[in-house]
Amino acid sequence: MYKKFFKRLLDIVLAIIALPFLFLLIIVVGIVIKIDDRGPVFFRGERAGKNGAPFRMFKFRTMKVNAADIRNPDGSTYNDKNDPRLTRIGNFLRVTSIDELPQILNVLIGHMSFVGPRPDLVDQKELYAHCMEKWEKRASVRPGITGYSQALYRNNLSLQERLEKDIFYVENVKFTLDVKIIFWTALSVIRREGVYKMEKQNVYELNKLTWDTEHFGISSARLEMISQINDSVFDEILENALPYEFITIRNQNNDAHNNIQIKNKTNALLVDCNVYFRRGVDGDIEAGDGIFTRAHMPVNEKIIKIAGSSFSNTRFFKDPNIHVEKAKGVSAERVKNAFEKADKFFIVFGGVDAPAGFSLCSRSEDELVCELIAVDSEFAGQGIGKKLVNAMHPLAREMGLEKLMVPTQADNIAATRLYTSTGFLPSEFHTIYHWWKAKE
Repeated sequence: MYKKFFKRLLDIVLAIIALPFLFLLIIVVGIVIKIDDRGPVFFRGERAGKNGAPFRMFKFRTMKVNAADIRNPDGSTYNDKNDPRLTRIGNFLRVTSIDELPQILNVLIGHMSFVGPRPDLVDQKELYAHCMEKWEKRASVRPGITGYSQALYRNNLSLQERLEKDIFYVENVKFTLDVKIIFWTALSVIRREGVYKMEKQNVYELNKLTWDTEHFGISSARLEMISQINDSVFDEILENALPYEFITIRNQNNDAHNNIQIKNKTNALLVDCNVYFRRGVDGDIEAGDGIFTRAHMPVNEKIIKIAGSSFSNTRFFKDPNIHVEKAKGVSAERVKNAFEKADKFFIVFGGVDAPAGFSLCSRSEDELVCELIAVDSEFAGQGIGKKLVNAMHPLAREMGLEKLMVPTQADNIAATRLYTSTGFLPSEFHTIYHWWKAKE
């Protein structure tokens, strides 16, 4: 009810209350901007609104007239405190976030909300071509003057990282969360943190897992330990993990210190050791006979059956807390969710009506990643796995990618032999834990 009705009503009421203060601010700031360089008071940039509809977003102008459009490597807009495009008053307006306040007019008009994902430039939509469903989900709500990612991270996230945080917000919109975001935003403005994008390395990420939550029937999340984590940061993780009952932990590069932290401070169970194999795309390797590749793959019950009867050595089977039937369903459900998706590519050996094996691939930056590969047990030992792996090369070339990546478990000897025999080399090693907080 709040998301569909009261949120918009509250936006209108607050915007009307704020109008007298906004008009006074426009007079004062407008005079200062005019004195500074005599240019226009407002910048009206085109942004993507709800459902991607373009609109003109109001801001106090902080850059010089006709300033060049400069982007970061990921396509996000460039900002820096030493940016020569800034006017003399522009830096102050940005640091205090005063430049954003004219967007109250956008809220009143109906283009925006006080709280929501920050709007992208219209032309940035093409940067999400590989994950359009996520972009559309984020665009299902009005963009905000401030948002979850803006309040907690300001400008210190890449476009992809910001998308993931925004998805979390869209899935959890409620009045109390909006109040918290406004409070967090006020704190970050007062502290003047993260106004300009910093080159920093996050040490961990904790994100809700919607599918796992539905499949296992308990609130689930994934903890990525990106680098070594000290005691104070781990205490922060423990606090942030409170809403979840089941957390999958990936300790990147098998950091020994992190393994000790996990052992001493949680009841997490070591369930897997992942090895990532990589190689360059070969310009001469072609898909063999009997292979076809497609996105938007229609639902195929035979492929689902192959997935359901394979992958008996995954981490879900190694966890005594997970029932065997639930473990069997993980890979099958993963395949089901990939059908008819533009960013999921199926490589299939055999006909559509009688596939003997398949691989499920997706794009990750400049790599083609093989998420799953399985062969029907009736056709084992016939070299089908090798044909499926080799078929990744022409697909990657068609997508303009330079590298291939295939993950597997360290104890999966058959997969290791397959990948090394097709030119792959191990490049990463990660330990995986299941943390059942509900059982602590």
